[in-house]
Amino acid sequence: MSTQKSNNFLRFLRQNLVLIIIIACVLAITGIILGVSLGKSPVTPVGPSVDDTYLGEFNDYLVPPKSEEQKPTFMSPVAEYTLGMDYSRDSEYVLVFKKTLNEWSVHNGVDFLAEEGAAVVAICDGTVTSVRNEYGMGNIVEITHADGLVSSYFSLGDDIEVEEGDKVKKGDKIGSVSTSAAYECAEGAHLHLEMKKDGKFVNPANYFDINKD
Repeated sequence: MSTQKSNNFLRFLRQNLVLIIIIACVLAITGIILGVSLGKSPVTPVGPSVDDTYLGEFNDYLVPPKSEEQKPTFMSPVAEYTLGMDYSRDSEYVLVFKKTLNEWSVHNGVDFLAEEGAAVVAICDGTVTSVRNEYGMGNIVEITHADGLVSSYFSLGDDIEVEEGDKVKKGDKIGSVSTSAAYECAEGAHLHLEMKKDGKFVNPANYFDINKD
């Protein structure tokens, strides 16, 4: 009986030898592949991570953009006026004739001829940095604004309504038109306005419209 089983097994091996060899090869190759894969260290990803890529592509959406600083706006210091002596540093003729002093010189500001007592207002938001009186230019208020700008109001009346250190808004009344500027008394009642940017004189017409009619 055992001899017959042995013969049957040998017959089976001879008939299926090729198939057995193929199965053995497949198993061997599979074992080799598994061994190599399990023996390797984890692969470190190269390039930006998912988070980095997301932030890089959509940064504008994730991080709110910085709001641009709002530029100051300006207005005329006197509502109704006639233009007197204009700013001359930008003109073809830098020197202008000043009737009161009977001389030719540079005019660093703009003269707004108006009725005596007419309201003078701040041309822009700022802080009052000086309230004083100077011989020749009368009562003066100086206001410091943003961006290195300073406005100075000369020939004001005695009824000045601000003090040094006050915060003012554009359009706030600071004083009134008068004839306190002795060096320009020939022009009559007026406001003499000067502006500086970073310590240098600038033309007020660069910041607000001036009626030159």
